Amino acid sequence: MHYFLWFILLFNTIDYEFLDKEVTDKYKYISLKKNKIENKKALEKFYEKLRTIKSTKTGKLSIVHIGDSHIQADMFSGKVRRLFQTHFGNGGRGLVFPYSIAKTNTTALVKFETDIEWNITKLIERKPDLDVGICGISIKSKETLGQIDVIVQNEEKIDYSFNKLTLFHEKNTNPLSIHIVIPNKFEEDEEEIVEFPLQTTDYSTTYKFDYNLENIIIRFFDEANLFQLDGLYFENNESGIIYNSIGVNSATFDHYLNKEKLIKQIASLNPDLIIISLGTNDSYNKEVDKTKFLTTLSKFITTIKENNENAELLFTIPADNSIKKTTTHYKFVKNKKGKKVKQAYTKVSIKNNDQVPVVKDVLIDYALKNNIAYWDFYTVMGGKNSMAKWVKDSIANTDHIHFKRDGYLLKGKLLFDAIMKGLEKNGSKRN
Repeated sequence: MHYFLWFILLFNTIDYEFLDKEVTDKYKYISLKKNKIENKKALEKFYEKLRTIKSTKTGKLSIVHIGDSHIQADMFSGKVRRLFQTHFGNGGRGLVFPYSIAKTNTTALVKFETDIEWNITKLIERKPDLDVGICGISIKSKETLGQIDVIVQNEEKIDYSFNKLTLFHEKNTNPLSIHIVIPNKFEEDEEEIVEFPLQTTDYSTTYKFDYNLENIIIRFFDEANLFQLDGLYFENNESGIIYNSIGVNSATFDHYLNKEKLIKQIASLNPDLIIISLGTNDSYNKEVDKTKFLTTLSKFITTIKENNENAELLFTIPADNSIKKTTTHYKFVKNKKGKKVKQAYTKVSIKNNDQVPVVKDVLIDYALKNNIAYWDFYTVMGGKNSMAKWVKDSIANTDHIHFKRDGYLLKGKLLFDAIMKGLEKNGSKRN
C-alpha cells in the first residue's frame, strides 16, 4: 500500500474536527489559514512516533511543555493534553506539582493536603533558598515528620488513575525514609504501606503498585533531614501520550538558566517533544536587548539539547499584549463649604507592547537557523493590537496579558489543530 493511502486511512480513524469558519465568523481577527506549524520538518521523528502509537496502540510518547504563567495555570496546556490523550491514548497524568501547598495557582485537578508547614522556593527568585527542581518550584518541610495526601481526579472523562509513581526530590534523599500509604477503602481495612521503591536515582524515587490507584499518602520520617519535594509523576500501563507541563509565573528564559537539577530531572522524562512557551516576560515593560536575549536563548536551548538528545523542539511565539498603567492625578474641587480642596483621581492608559515583535523575530530567526519548529501564535491570534480584541470579546483578561478560561481553551485547540495539520501534511508523501 502506498504510504499516502496508509496515512489517509490512519488519519480518518482519528475522527478529529478542526476549527472552522464558525470560529472566524465569531472572531474575525483569528487566522486559521496561518494556524500551522512552521518548519515542521524539524518534527519528523515526533510525527512518525505519533503515527506509530495511533496505528499500533503500543508505546508511549512523552511531551514536556515549558513556560510561564500561561502554562502554570494549566488551562492552555491542559487543553492540549486532553486533546492528545483523547485522540492518541492516555499514557498517564504525568508531571504534577502541589501548587496549593506552595500557595500559588493552578487549575489542575490533583488535590493535595498536608499536616505541616513548608518552605517554598521558585526559580524566579534572585537568591533561592532551595535547589529548585523539575517544576520550577520546590517545597521543603519545616519538620522532619509529616505527610501529603494526594487525590488524582479524572478530567473530561479521562481516567488518570495510576500504578506507577515517581517522586522528584533533592539529591541523596534516603528512599527508606519515605513510605507510600494506600488508604483503606473501608474502615475495617488496614492501610497498605509500600516501603521499598522500584527504582532510585540521585534526584528521584519510583514506586510500582499492583493495581491502579486514585489516591495515596506520602509519609516521610527522617529525623536527621527535612524533606524536599520537587514534583510527582504519574503513569499507567496504557499506551499513549504523557503530556507534562512546567510553568512558573513571571518566568523568563533567563530564569531557566543554570538550573542543573531541573534540567536533569526533565531529561529523566525522556521527552520526544519539548514545547517552549516563553518570551512574554522577556518582552514586557522593557526594551529588549536583541543581542543579550539571543545569547540567553542560545544558552538555554543548547542546555536543553545537550541533555535531551532524542527530543525535538517546538517554539510557541508569545501572544500580542499591552502594557496597562494606572497613574494618580490631582485636581481642585469645591467642597460643601465652597472651599477648593485637592482631590485625587486615576487614569488608566493601555499601550500596545511593541517589544513582542522583537522577541518574535529573534525566536523565529533562531528556529530557522537551528532546525526548530515554531507556532506563530502572535500572527494567528491577529497580530498587533489583537489582544484588545480578545479582551473586548471577553476571552482575555483586562490586564491585556493573560487570557480567560475560554481564551486559553481556544488557544489550546488552535495549537493542537496546528500540530494535527502538520501530521496530515507530514504524512502525505507519495512514493
